[in-house]
Amino acid sequence: MPKPVPLKPGDSIGLIAPSGAFDAGDLEKALKVLREYGYTPVYSNHIFSRYREMAGPDWIRAKNLIDFWKNENIACLWCIRGGYGSIRILSRLPRHLVEKNDKVFVGYSDITFLHNFFIANGKSVVFHGPNLIDFSNAGEARRRRLISFLEARIPFRWDIKETNVIRRGVASGRLIGGNLTCLTHLLGTDYLPGNFWRKAILFIEDRGEAGYRIDRMLNHFKEVGIFEHLQGLVLGSFTACEPYDRLKERILDIVKPYQFPVICDLPFGHSADQDILPMGLEYIIDTGSGYFAPTEKVFSTQ
Repeated sequence: MPKPVPLKPGDSIGLIAPSGAFDAGDLEKALKVLREYGYTPVYSNHIFSRYREMAGPDWIRAKNLIDFWKNENIACLWCIRGGYGSIRILSRLPRHLVEKNDKVFVGYSDITFLHNFFIANGKSVVFHGPNLIDFSNAGEARRRRLISFLEARIPFRWDIKETNVIRRGVASGRLIGGNLTCLTHLLGTDYLPGNFWRKAILFIEDRGEAGYRIDRMLNHFKEVGIFEHLQGLVLGSFTACEPYDRLKERILDIVKPYQFPVICDLPFGHSADQDILPMGLEYIIDTGSGYFAPTEKVFSTQ
């Protein structure tokens, strides 16, 4: 499966709304920010549709994604916001959609459904990172860092400090995951094959979930046998959840029967300082050497 090329000023970025409805004023700000960085935003007027809390009926949201994916003049699809709705369009997406014309695909939160659907159907890499409105609301320094990731001007590599380590070790495997609540709702569906989790490094993050709910979801992963297949576990931000020290205690208790390394509090997820994390690639966790990074090229021209 081909990998996308890095973005460059002048590229067209397709704006899609596969999930929740958004405020038109927020979009106007986002359009201005993209243009300031030299990009050409492209969107369909369908994104202004409304259906309940979503950005239009399911068929419109699915069609917009499919049409933009097939458009060879669009280099990147950037989700406008999360919220709710992506799971409702999975059945409308052809599984062969990602076989050709690979693109940079950016989003997070509810976009977890799409990320893992694409990985399961052969997409080489997806980018877990701020939805477009979050990107435009970030500070200038943060926006420049995020754009630099997508333009392949800074490496995808993160230091692991002592405070990031829940359990030591070295592990390698394909990185999959995203929002914990969304991932839990994918378990048992036909969208993720049985071998999806095998020899994988699982990344999870969430927002606004009580400690017992996180505990329940992770125990569900344990009871259906997911942890038996994992090589490692990476925790991003858990904003507005219980204190991180309590969360680490829960995690260590749940993964006690397994041997894989566990690292935590990395800058991915619902936080103001989130980075862009490519998923679907082979990664390494090395707590001894103190780093977490892909072991293969992220873009086709690197």
